[in-house]
This record gives sequence, structure tokens and C-alpha cells, in this order.
Amino acid sequence: MTIHIRITASIAAGLFSALALAACTPAEPADDGITTDEPGPAAGAAVVQGRITFGPLQPVIQKDEPTPEIPPEAYEGRFVLVYRPDGETLVDEAAVQPDGAYRIELAPGEYVIDFTLVGIERAENIPAAVTLTAGQVLELDIAVDTGIR
Repeated sequence: MTIHIRITASIAAGLFSALALAACTPAEPADDGITTDEPGPAAGAAVVQGRITFGPLQPVIQKDEPTPEIPPEAYEGRFVLVYRPDGETLVDEAAVQPDGAYRIELAPGEYVIDFTLVGIERAENIPAAVTLTAGQVLELDIAVDTGIR
């Protein structure tokens, strides 16, 4: 038994169009095992992010003594501050998380990044003048010297 199939020009054109469209559709991205907890900046924005650390936490640490961990309470009420280039006009602020992390999304431009220091605390890399471009993610870690000696 022989079956004859007749394909008209309009059916062939429809099949060809469907196959061509399927070939142009992007494939699913490969699962490369790389994940990120932080989303990138929104379209046209930039991000300043990093971690705040404190030290020393006690006057003398013996050679075999473990370094104490920073308690989450150390970050309560602490903010990373963003000013205009004049260093006086506050633009934005971000609360520091209990693990010391912070993240601020900003429009491209020039800013001064600072941190709320208390008492005799100091940090060498703040205030920091930065210039941000669209899509940029700037890592700015701040090491706070507690002044304990």
C-alpha cells in the first residue's frame, strides 16, 4: 500500500516559517551552577556595595587566642551615607545588615560615600569620592578601627 501526500505551496510556506522561527528562538540558558544572591543594578543605575568590619575588638589578643567575631549588635543603627560631591547634601543612606553587608542603588554620577562612625572610631578609606557609571557595581569595603589598643 502506498500513501501519497500532497503538500501545497501555502502549507510548505507555513511549515518553513514555523521552522525558521523556532531556529531563531534563543535556547534556555545553560545551568552552569553559578548563582548570585544580589541582583545587578536596574537599567541605567549603578550599585555601591560592600562589607563593614570592626577591629580590634579587645585590647590584646594572645597568639593562640581566636579572634573574636563581630557581634550583630555592632551594626545596629549604623548607616552607609551617600552625599553629593560637596560632602554635605545627603542623597541616600543604607542600613548596615547584621552581617556587616550593605548595598545602595544609585543613578550614575559623582558621590561621596561615608559611614556613621561613633566615638574614637575611624576608617582610612572614607569619606570616599566615587564616580559611578550605568551598570557599574562598585565594591567598597570599610574597615573601622575601634581605637581599642
